[in-house]
Amino acid sequence: AKQMSIAKINYDSAFHYELQTFTEKRETSWAFTPYGGGDIDGPGTGPAPLPCEVVAGPANLFHDEVKVVQVPHTASVKECHRCKGTGSLQCSECHGKGWTRCLSCHGDGWYTD
Repeated sequence: AKQMSIAKINYDSAFHYELQTFTEKRETSWAFTPYGGGDIDGPGTGPAPLPCEVVAGPANLFHDEVKVVQVPHTASVKECHRCKGTGSLQCSECHGKGWTRCLSCHGDGWYTD
């Protein structure tokens, strides 16, 4: 290294480009919960937006996340399909709580086969 000499120094630019992409997937499905009274946001309050029009931004970009959001103007009150509106049957899955955790996805909305 003592015998080396620098003959010439060239100044050049170097660039490092990095492309990051962000995508999302939206799905709609019907869900049911026991009606607890009060106002509902049904079709009478306006037209239902398209899935891409529902505001549901991510908490952090580039991190896996699942959000469950009710689509505005799609709620309705209907007769219970299990007890036919009698109120006499206690759900064997939720034992009257009104909800149960999905065993396939553990409540996050997604599962892998």
